[in-house]
Formats: sequence, C-alpha cells, structure tokens
Amino acid sequence: MHRYYFVALILAIAGCSGSSYMTPQSGGGVLDTPQSISPGSIAAPPMAKTAVLPSSAMQSPPDGLTPLSMFQGVSYTQVPGTASYAAAAPDGSLWVLSNAPAGADKYIWHYVSGTWTNITGLANHISAAPDGSLYASNSGGGAYHYVGTTWTALGGGVSDIAAASDNSLYVLSNGFGAGNNEPIYHYTGTWSQIPGAGVHIAASNDANSHVIPAGVIQPYGLYVINAGGSIYYTPGNGTYVQLPGAASAISPSSGGVFVLGYPSNGGGNVIYYYDLDTPGYTVPGGSGVGISANSANLYALAPSGAIFSTKLLPAAVGVGFMRQMSASKVTDTLGTSLTSILGVAISEAGDQTSSGSAGTMTLGSLTIGSGTTAQSTALRPESTMSHIAVEGGGTHLSAPDGPDTTWQVHALLQQLPRAAAGGVTRRTPFDSTIGTNPTVGATASIWAAVFAIGSSTATYQQVASTLEYQGSRTNVWIDNSLLTGAKSSASFQGGALATTIAALGADFDNAYASDTSHFASPDYPDTAPGRSVMYGTCDNTGAATGMALPQYITEPTDKRVNVLVLNSANLGAGVGGYFSSVNYFPQAVWNCLIGHGGTVPMSNEAPFIYIGWFDANGAPYELNEDAVRGTAHELQHLINFVNHSILPAAANSFAFNGSEDPFINEGLSMLSQDLAVNRLNSSVPFDVADAMGHAQQFLSSPQNYSVSGFIGIDPASWGGNGTTPRYNCGGGCYGSGYLFQRYLRDRFGGDAYTAGMETSGVTGFANLQVNGGNEPAAGLLGDFAMAIAVNSQQMTPTTTAFNLGTFNTRHTYTDQFGFGRTLTGVASSPAAIAVNGSSGLTPPLGGFAFFGFSPSNGEAVSIVDNNGAFGLVGGLAQH
Repeated sequence: MHRYYFVALILAIAGCSGSSYMTPQSGGGVLDTPQSISPGSIAAPPMAKTAVLPSSAMQSPPDGLTPLSMFQGVSYTQVPGTASYAAAAPDGSLWVLSNAPAGADKYIWHYVSGTWTNITGLANHISAAPDGSLYASNSGGGAYHYVGTTWTALGGGVSDIAAASDNSLYVLSNGFGAGNNEPIYHYTGTWSQIPGAGVHIAASNDANSHVIPAGVIQPYGLYVINAGGSIYYTPGNGTYVQLPGAASAISPSSGGVFVLGYPSNGGGNVIYYYDLDTPGYTVPGGSGVGISANSANLYALAPSGAIFSTKLLPAAVGVGFMRQMSASKVTDTLGTSLTSILGVAISEAGDQTSSGSAGTMTLGSLTIGSGTTAQSTALRPESTMSHIAVEGGGTHLSAPDGPDTTWQVHALLQQLPRAAAGGVTRRTPFDSTIGTNPTVGATASIWAAVFAIGSSTATYQQVASTLEYQGSRTNVWIDNSLLTGAKSSASFQGGALATTIAALGADFDNAYASDTSHFASPDYPDTAPGRSVMYGTCDNTGAATGMALPQYITEPTDKRVNVLVLNSANLGAGVGGYFSSVNYFPQAVWNCLIGHGGTVPMSNEAPFIYIGWFDANGAPYELNEDAVRGTAHELQHLINFVNHSILPAAANSFAFNGSEDPFINEGLSMLSQDLAVNRLNSSVPFDVADAMGHAQQFLSSPQNYSVSGFIGIDPASWGGNGTTPRYNCGGGCYGSGYLFQRYLRDRFGGDAYTAGMETSGVTGFANLQVNGGNEPAAGLLGDFAMAIAVNSQQMTPTTTAFNLGTFNTRHTYTDQFGFGRTLTGVASSPAAIAVNGSSGLTPPLGGFAFFGFSPSNGEAVSIVDNNGAFGLVGGLAQH
C-alpha cells in the first residue's frame, strides 16, 4: 500500500511549544445531572440601560501594573483598554467587560479594527455567536440576546453562558450556589435541560473530529469544567469525554483547547494548550486571570485588567493520519517510500501584516527536505509592487511591470502641491482627450505609455485613434495604424473590417457584463471620498495656477469605459495590454511635476484600458481569446482601483493606500479571464488557452514561487534562467495568484466572495480574512497548500478547507479552439529548499512557497530552523 504524505509548515509565531504538562486531577468520567427549574420559568432581572460611552472612555491600565514576565515565551501584543472578562468572537473581533463601574456588572465593549465601541447595558458574562450577535448575563441571573441594537430577555436563574456554533445558547443554572456544579440548559427558541453539570462552560466552533485516548471529540459541542476542575466534552447528547488535567478556565480553539491552571489564582494562572490531534498539554507561554480564543487570536487578561493578544496558527489538519510538530528541529524517518511531500512556509508575523507593506524581515536559516540537494529562493522587498497589469503577446506568460505602478504613482503624488487654503476650486470641466460623450466616428489623440517589460521608466505618445464601436457602457477605440498606413495590420484587415470591429465590441461588452456581474461596478458618484479637493494645479509649463482640483476625475456622464486597441508596433517590448491609474488624475495636477525631473505622466482624464493586437497570433486567436480574456483582465484592475482608491474613505489619505496587493489583484484578474471566456463560450469553463497555462507553470515548480510575495524563479523550460528570482515573475506568479483566488471563490460563495474582495474597503491580508470566513491569511494559505496537495494526488479531502473546488490539477481541458491542455498536478522532485537570512535575503511578510521532494525508502526527512527565527509548526498527513 502506498502512503502519501504532505507537510504543511507555517513559519510564524508558534501557538504552542514547550514541555510542561498539567498534573491530572480527580474527577469522574460521568457527570451528575441535578434537577432544577428551567431558566424559561424564571423572569430575567432587567438589563441596565446605560448611556453609550465614547471610545475615549476605554482606557488602559497605568504602566507598571502588569509584569512582563507574565507574557514571555510567545510574542504577545498589548491591546489598548482594560477588561475583567473577554469573549473572542468567531468573526475575529473581541468583546470584553471593562473593569468599571464598581460592582459585579460591567460595561460592555466591542473591539474591531483597532477601535473600541461601547453598547448599552451591564453584564457579568458575555459570549459572541457566529452570526455576529452577543449573549450576556448579569449578576441577577438574567440571560439576554443582543441583536442589532436591541436586548431581548431569554430567562433567569443563570450563572454562566456559552454561544454555540449554531447561534443557540448554553447556560448553567444558579440554584445551587457559587462553587457548586450547576445544571446545563440549552436554548434554541425553547429551553431544555441536557445531562451534566459544572461551574464553567465554553462552546466549540471547531468543525473537525479529533481522536484522543478517552474517545472522540466531535465537531462543535460543549466543554464543561466541574467544581473539582475536571474537564469534559459533550456533543450535547448526554455523552461525555473527559480530557486529562484540571483547569480553572477554558477556551476552545481550532484543533485544541486553551486552559488556565487549577485552582484559580488571583495573581494569574499559567496558560496551557491541549492539542486534540497530538493529545497532550504544552505551555505556549504566558499566564493570566482570563483567556479567550478564536481561530485567529488568543487573548489573555492580566490581574491589572491589561489585555494581551497573540496570533494563533491554523491547525494543520490533514488527510487521514496527522501529526503536529512544534520544534526548532523536526526529523521523521519513514519506513516506506515517500511518494510526495508538499509544504507551506509563511514568514514570522505573516498573518499580522499585509503583504502590501513595504516592511521586510531578515530571516534566519531554514532547511527543508531530504538528502543534500538544496535550492535557494531569494525574496525581494515589495517596494516595487505593480498596480499596472501587463500581459505579453502570444502565450501571454510575460511578467507584468511598467510605468505608473502603485508605488511609483505614490512617489509622484508626494511631490504634488497640496490644495492651498482659500484657493479657487475648479471641479468641472476636465480636459479629456476624447471629449464629452463621443460618438462612433469620433477621432482623438489618446495618450498611451510606451515601456518595456521590467522597465521602471516610460515615455508617453499620443496615438491617433477612431471610436469604431459603442456599447451601452463601452467605447472601443482603434489605433488608426491598424486601419491604414505603413504599420497597418494584415490580420486586422484580412476579413471584413466591420466584422472585426463588431467582434471586438462584443468581446468588451462581454467583459463588462462578466466583470460587473462577478466583481463590482466601476461607477462612482461625484461625492465619492476620493473626489475631495486635494491638489493644486499647474499649467502646461509647470507654473502654479492658483486653482485646486479633486484627487480624481469626474466620472464620464455616459458612464462608459474606454478600451484602446493598440497596434503591437506601438507597444513596448513584451507588453500585451495594461490598465493605468494615471488616467483618473487630472492632467493639471500632473503638470505640477514639470521641471522636477523624470517623466511627467499624461492623463486622458477618462477611464481607459489598453490591449494589443498581434498579427502573429492571427485574427481568430485575437478575437476569440486575447480580446476576450484581455479586456476582462484589465477591466478587473480598473474596477479594483475604483473600489479601493476612489470609493472608500481611505482614498482621502495622502498616502494613496487604497490599492490592492498585487498577488490578490492579479489573481482576481486571472480569475476574471475564466469567467469571461465561459460567459462567451459556455462549453469552456476555464480560460484554458491562457490562465491555465499560468497554473501549469506554477504547478510544474511550485517550490520556486512565493504566492503572497508575488515573486519567483522561472524555470528555463518556461523562459527563465532557473536561478534568478524576479518580482512580478512570469506565468508562475500569475498561476499561483490565479489558483489561490479560484480556490477561495469556490470555497467562500462564488460571486459573494469576488464582490466582497472589491467592496470591503480593506486590502491585502485583511481583505482575505474579511472575505475568507474570518480565517487569518496564514490559515487560508495553508489550507490552499493542502488542497493543492490533496488534489494533485487525487485524494478525497476530509474537510471542505482542503477541497480545491472546481479546478482539477490532474485533468485534460479543451479550449475554445479544440486545443487540449493536460495538467499533471504538482511534480515531486528530490530537492530541499534553504532560505538563509545571513545572505541578505529579506522576504516580504507573508512570504509563501510550496516545497516538493521524494525521499528514498527509510530516509530521514528533516525540517530544521537553524537560528530559531521561524517558530516552526508543521504536520504530516498520511493517506
């Protein structure tokens, strides 16, 4: 029998490490079920109606009250504010009870995206439900449900509460007095008693089953601590599994439970973690008087009320047999031939900082693999991230790059004069090169950038063009040199010209309908945040005019988006098409850069995307592939720009911080190709001719690429030199981003996911978490790696997280031309990988890569963190 192994390595803050174990305490395997009165028969004492406090009322404890020794061993970050009780919500936010006012009941606060918000009411226990609502109880024993802005009384006589995974509520009664085991009740619209009793309860949101020596921990369910500190689990049906040890508090997480030591100590108890996949306790570090965890964070409360947080790593749940590893060096000797290993690496704090950050971190030395073969992968800082989307002609596996990248535009904006106070404001009209509401037959000299792939500079030229097609929301302009003159295109004119132009119009109409259906609208009102007056203006000599303009142009009154079809002779080397944000800025703003050195961007002051026409490809390919997928690809970039830079309030920031990270932005544009090709050719579910080619390159050498870093080494067989890492690399970077977004769309609701990625108002890792089931980006990348691994081996996934969705890495697909492309999954090559900080490599935060290798029978597989810089957590899955 073959055994298949996959290793998932998360290089981040290790959630659990060490070797201190809890001493098992007394406690029977069966819990008593005392009789009591249902909470539904007891009137709930009133919920206090307090005034809503401003966020400034939530203050942190004075410095020096919390000894740092309480939070050693794991990288904790102090959260501003104070708390006497914490409830980490499944959506990633935090609810707490503060330490005021005096008495048993405290103010209720909600912490989201760095901001505290107070709600009316006082409580002594709270618990957050998956649907975003909140349950609370007060010292009088009342149980309440908070939805929207309204409290609803559910019953009385309760002493503890726990929101269940199905949004129902578990409570403990209070009829037997503090410190005594209380009956357990379940509220699902009506009250019912379930077997068992305890002094503390906590519900689980873990969707996986786990086998421990005492039995099976099923998905979801309830944990109960009794008066002796013994810990039990029940799925709610009257059966119980006892965990070893004793605890004074408990908080379930994904793949395990966090507990505080027993008995309770006002000065704080050590935090322990019980791993349900490798049963046993470890000491991750830290202590506290209260704990609460969700899938992203562990929160610990100090006696002073200080709140501390540490990021959690996703449980490395695999297929079949799973073994967790938390050490600086892991060696596993395999008794049979290892068919393949696949891995994930995420640099430290990769799930805390957006990969869009220019921050980098020099890592220590890490080696993964077997044998002696090692491959180095250097990752560059992200200071050159591209916002412009560029595709090469032909097979379209060229790397994107060009002028007007996110950071180049940002740098230019820093040089622009701000709007002077009291200056004259001019809102309209703008000086669009195409005029107002042009009609078919109109001519214009349209600015286009000329640059080569990989170049950081460009020149601008005006291209004489004619508006040849007009749809309800689209204008298709044709480079006049395609129609007449020495550079005229043979293939463009080879058939009936009217037929070619009509086909191009249909392609763009199709792209517009597809992208706006699956993603979002490119529209914005004149009152959009990004339209606020921000910049001074200059004339065409660079002299200040004393006037001021909004940051972005007014949307055209006809709301049409323009595409310019350029003769490839008017494009730079390797460029096949692009979108440039420069066209959204008034030219009178860019004029202020005249005389300051460098190229001054030239704006058409109208929404534009550009695609090339390549004679060598022939008209059938250009009309039925290039223009189909190319217009959709570039239009997604335009939509993404509008929704992240013009519409959100963040667009008012001078930091120009609304642009999406390239690995997400490019991945979404690659995904748009699938959707547009399928819309025009319903029998072709994927863009086999292009997008799948990118995927094939990535799968051929996944160890060469970093997904979130959008960097990699192109193998010689795919046009690279096999040794030099490149930012915005060739098809492999596109392929990784494409497959990641394809997986996330299938997993998280199709159009609801893709639309959310455009309109959430956040970018980078935060955007992934908001639209990815509130799972940290590190967890999503790890799940994706396992899904690729499982699918490559044609194994049946044991959880939806490891289901690659509609894409099959081991399949033959046929494109719209009848061409078949056969995918063979991830190749397993005998190789190891080394990332060595001493050589000056600075991976971007969140750097991510696959590793594949095949040890011989009985050969040791080692994962070694030579400098202790990574905090390894890994897992092996056996099938």
